Amino acid sequence: TVAVLKKGRELFPEEKPLISIGGNVQSRQRILQVSRMAALLERNGVEISGEWYDMDEPHFIPSACWREIAPGILSTTRFAGMLIAYGKKYAVYDIGDGTMEWQVRAESSLFYTKYGKYETRADGMILICNNGMREEVAKKIIRQTMWSRKQLLKDRYAETDKPIRYSRSPIKLRKQYRRVYLTTPEQLQISLKRIYTEEEDIANSVSDSEPLNDREVGDRVVWPVRYFINPAYDILKFVYFFSTVKSLISLLESNDIGARIEVQYAMILYKEDTKILRMYPDVVMSERVTFYLYQS
Repeated sequence: TVAVLKKGRELFPEEKPLISIGGNVQSRQRILQVSRMAALLERNGVEISGEWYDMDEPHFIPSACWREIAPGILSTTRFAGMLIAYGKKYAVYDIGDGTMEWQVRAESSLFYTKYGKYETRADGMILICNNGMREEVAKKIIRQTMWSRKQLLKDRYAETDKPIRYSRSPIKLRKQYRRVYLTTPEQLQISLKRIYTEEEDIANSVSDSEPLNDREVGDRVVWPVRYFINPAYDILKFVYFFSTVKSLISLLESNDIGARIEVQYAMILYKEDTKILRMYPDVVMSERVTFYLYQS
């Protein structure tokens, strides 16, 4: 690290560091993690900046710089920085093999509206895990979230800018995270393209459909079918889908009211993203569920 920094100062003497380097091991590891994410994004066409530009071109702001821009972010949050692109803001995380200590409440502070500002509120997360581990990591996160979904998918939660107790929790998703895309360094380029165009893809995937106002029950509807449209591997959307279909299955099995329910569900996704569906065979085998694949 010292050698690289020395060489960098020689090659680019006019460049100033965006973030300062602390003295302890934990601080240095954190700086390397943020720098690695910045380098990975830069390699995929994202500019690195310490300022928030008023433009749509993708640029990545390291976490230390973003804290100066957005008020109310709790100190224990683990995000590496904020990716600004085409009017959206995505908190970027380096999650490795998916076993990192996760701060469920602290990460929510990136989405605050009461203590923060709407213009700095994140629109979603991009989790970057190790190459070859996307499905394995997705299963861990989805399973942890499904176990506690009644609590994690609640609409209301307390916003605070006061310090909170550090937790040692596996990664879990909250409804307040809005969108949570999972990718790897190898897949990042195509993932970013799909993330950038997701809203347009959702709007145009099902002809003659109407938008749904609640993402927990789908994106579009052509009655009686509600469509979950997932072109960018949003694992929070998988949680919504599994949870909703499981609730329908329970209702159908429990009483006579279920027999009169006409609603059906469908999911649209890419073929390479279908392995995760095997997590819950009862969902995949349900007569009320259909899957559609995007053509390349």
